[in-house]
Amino acid sequence: MKREKSLTQSKKRRDAAKRNLKSRILAEARRVLREKSADEISLRSIARACGVSEAAPYRHFRDRQDLLACLAIEGFRLLRERLLVAAEAKLSPRAKFLAAAAAYLSMGEKHPEQLRLIFGAGLPAASDYPELREAGQAAFLTLVSVVAECQKADLIAKGDPISKAMHTWMAIHGFTLLYISRRCEWLGLTENTVEKAMGGFVEELLSGLGARQNQAFQPVICERQTAILEDASASRLGRE
Repeated sequence: MKREKSLTQSKKRRDAAKRNLKSRILAEARRVLREKSADEISLRSIARACGVSEAAPYRHFRDRQDLLACLAIEGFRLLRERLLVAAEAKLSPRAKFLAAAAAYLSMGEKHPEQLRLIFGAGLPAASDYPELREAGQAAFLTLVSVVAECQKADLIAKGDPISKAMHTWMAIHGFTLLYISRRCEWLGLTENTVEKAMGGFVEELLSGLGARQNQAFQPVICERQTAILEDASASRLGRE
């Protein structure tokens, strides 16, 4: 009986040590990403920084791409959590739209390395990591729900909410990257002015999205993207 208890405790300690090592590896990878590009990340250098053997990270990650995919999944989930707070808040549709934009900006301020990674050239192909694709779609569909509410309130023109959310995402992402680059003081975009600038930007964005649409313009990616995301949404609803 004592031997069985001892073996159980030993297994628990080993499992805890494994979880701790994975967390340490991810934390070190995030630190490296703040200073270097994704291409410069190496499992061996991370192992040395963590004080473990060069083989140790391979117990948790197949290779460098696997580590980057894990960081990107984490990044998309962090982003979705922030967007979800805005989407579920008891606010007017206009205030929700502003809150969603502010949530995106907050992600850029708090986790700039992961925001750059999830849209960077070094990101592994989502087709190779279904969990990565699902995490990205879940974040995007949260923004789609905010856009759809704005459409119901006649703040955004009628039409495909996925297409309009895509335009919104691209615009807010661009604003966020400009700000976190810390190289736009000449534009007046600083820590002291960013809140006011974001408010004005969102009003301009809503104005553009709410304007009469040019019926001759049809985004070529819209139909395929809509089908993909509708499938993702239906799949998730089925699991819930």
